[in-house]
Amino acid sequence: MGAICTFYKVQFKTTEQGIVCKINKLLVNIWLIKLDERNIGYSSTILVLVYKGVRIIKEIRDLLKENKIIIYDGAMGTFLQQLGLKNNECPEIYNLNNKAVVQKVHTAYKNAGSDVVLTNTFGANRIKLKKYKLEDKVHEINTNAVKIAKEVMDGQGYVALSVGPTGEMYQPYGSLNFEEAYDIYAQQICAGAKAGAELIHIETMTDLIELKAAAYAALNNTQLPIVATMTFENNRRTLMGSDASTVANVIDGMGVDAVGVNCSAGPAELMPIAREMAAITDKPIIIQPNAGLPELKNGVVHYPLSPEDMYYFAKQMVKSGAQILGGCCGTGPEHIKNIKDAVINMKAIERKIDKRFISSGYNTLEFDDRLIDKYTVNKVNVSKDLSDNINRVQEVSMSEGDIVELDFQTIDASEMETAIESMNFIQSMIKKPLLFTNIMSKELLEGILKNYKGRAVIRSGSEYETKAFNAIINSFGAYVI
Repeated sequence: MGAICTFYKVQFKTTEQGIVCKINKLLVNIWLIKLDERNIGYSSTILVLVYKGVRIIKEIRDLLKENKIIIYDGAMGTFLQQLGLKNNECPEIYNLNNKAVVQKVHTAYKNAGSDVVLTNTFGANRIKLKKYKLEDKVHEINTNAVKIAKEVMDGQGYVALSVGPTGEMYQPYGSLNFEEAYDIYAQQICAGAKAGAELIHIETMTDLIELKAAAYAALNNTQLPIVATMTFENNRRTLMGSDASTVANVIDGMGVDAVGVNCSAGPAELMPIAREMAAITDKPIIIQPNAGLPELKNGVVHYPLSPEDMYYFAKQMVKSGAQILGGCCGTGPEHIKNIKDAVINMKAIERKIDKRFISSGYNTLEFDDRLIDKYTVNKVNVSKDLSDNINRVQEVSMSEGDIVELDFQTIDASEMETAIESMNFIQSMIKKPLLFTNIMSKELLEGILKNYKGRAVIRSGSEYETKAFNAIINSFGAYVI
């Protein structure tokens, strides 16, 4: 006999025939699997199903590598409204006092063919819950939500923790900063992961810096797969001005598993955004459209796209580069069933992106080692005075150029707050990518990369050769020249 390990309430042990699994006094043989170069290893994203025949549901990252089309569920909020959720009522409280209704939603999507269901936790962060005086219920709400979804799926699919925006504006437009946002999201994500979520789904973000904070919290507190989506306006930019290429490039750099677009509009409007993302990153693309643009009929909000319409669009979404398909506002189980039926025999398009890119929070440029020769760079020496920095940048903003270089030579770690405040104002004024120079401390480097909305490029220095500096640079996908 070999090693013994515990997975949920399942006991495994190795034998010459493979792995023996014992559940509820039922002894069955299952396949020997290999993960992370170990003969035995289990993560919370692997499910074992024995009572309907011996079967292993693969880790979702493996399914994505195999170009398998993954089907998500549809809307939670509009479905709950159909089942009795009132205006101004907290949807997430249903995880505590109306469990049967949430179960009904998950069950409907499971029966429709969803491989992944999202928990009823879109607004289950302490900022959103404070509106309902439920900010002390973050752990309980997220824990219950995951347990409800897992009971319904019962090992026949994946449960994704839904992580939505806080609703607060970021500095310099509002008071929220990266560290506070990180802490808010870490609290929610840790609760969901501990309860058994199989992946983290960050969705409906409008500001790249908020998405970065949520992704950073997930990356630093779990080893679960991460899917991240943003919403876009009619001009194919987010509310804060990021284009699709920039969103794809920034999130690709952080190391999430899939990136895409949700809500916003119907599939016809979202497919061009997906195509733009697919040209920048080879990460899987997710599309979760609304059932068209909402219309008001007889005082009732109506979404025009029928389930049959979704059948047609599902095939087109895969052809536009999507590997993960689902629905958002106005979509229901019949929409998901039609999506599933449409793509049942399709595979995702294989892509390999050989180019590299840098981004501001708004626009993206192709990157290579000839960056300085290829583009016009305007330099700004960052001082210890905020107003002085703003005046210098205003002068540069009027001149031609592709990139703005910020030189932090006179700034040390003790002045980090001023440096970051200056950078936040600078990146709100200038839409061009920033090149960072002479960042002398790892604390300042980390602070800059956390708060920079784009994917950074840093001018090389001897300090960047250390493991500590490299780890920070790599965690944000930054480049060094």
